[in-house]
Amino acid sequence: ANLHFLNLHKCPEVGNAAVARVSRSAASNLTTLSLGECGRISDQGVCEIADNCTNLETLDLSRPHGLYLKELEQCITDDGIHALLSEGACTSLTKLNLDRCTKLEGACFSDVPVMPSITSVSMR
Repeated sequence: ANLHFLNLHKCPEVGNAAVARVSRSAASNLTTLSLGECGRISDQGVCEIADNCTNLETLDLSRPHGLYLKELEQCITDDGIHALLSEGACTSLTKLNLDRCTKLEGACFSDVPVMPSITSVSMR
């Protein structure tokens, strides 16, 4: 696929299976992926991105605002982000939005190699 930019922001039905399909089919060309407020994405989906989207520059994994059906929300944890920041995965990543990822404890940043490409990480 020749897809470079994909915005699925606020698509509540997008989950790990959709992320897996997109990341595998658009893997080498995808540079921007917005999955902000897609509450059904978990570490499994993040690992698919890490494994397949090596040229990704911008990634939005922010979680839903306000009143949301929490029982439907999947968690993104340090394990998923660690996979994303590991050597060989997403080495072109410059911007990462992790706003409202409440299950992150920060350990994902402590034992990863320096990633000089990252210029912005948001964790509000």
